[in-house]
Amino acid sequence: MMSKRGLESLKDSCADIHVIPLYDIKEHTCVSNCWCQPVRDDEYPTVLVHNSGDGREDFESGKRLVS
Repeated sequence: MMSKRGLESLKDSCADIHVIPLYDIKEHTCVSNCWCQPVRDDEYPTVLVHNSGDGREDFESGKRLVS
């Protein structure tokens, strides 16, 4: 029998689609409480978008520019 925590983790990973950055500085887990604090997409709530540890989102959004 699985623990309640194990069932929650299984339920979380089966119900959601995770968008995870490749080759990040730390490995991500496909759970909503990943170290990177992923956010749910506004339009598609079953999609969890993980944040990178190296800050590449700042370049993609234009907050930081390559010098």
